[in-house]
Amino acid sequence: TFDYNGKMVYTSPDNPTGSSNTRSEYVIVHFKLACKEILEKDVYLYGLLSDWKLKEEFKMTYNKIEKAYEGTIYTKNAFIDYAYATLDENNKLSLSEIDGDWSETENDYFILAYYRPFGGRFDQLLLASKLNSNSN
Repeated sequence: TFDYNGKMVYTSPDNPTGSSNTRSEYVIVHFKLACKEILEKDVYLYGLLSDWKLKEEFKMTYNKIEKAYEGTIYTKNAFIDYAYATLDENNKLSLSEIDGDWSETENDYFILAYYRPFGGRFDQLLLASKLNSNSN
């Protein structure tokens, strides 16, 4: 399945009609990231759900018994793209340390072509197109 390019999609496959009588607006989500040993860096949940910022409420804690980093957030019921980010002692953020880097990621591209006729006072939009790297 395609990801949501860092966006949120407010829907539920369990309730396609979207009835507010049977659907929760907000949920408490528990995250668990298996890790055999504690890292020398802080681990955060990162993405649109954290407003693309490293916020204290999205910092994960290490559970020695479970051998995992854990975090709990209160958020709107949605499909949410997120990443695990690490922050070292020099305040360097890394999105690839836990999940790695991928060469076949999905991207959206917006193409806008303008034209200004000779003697014109403003640009005219000739073409607007959106392309997706996984579907085009």
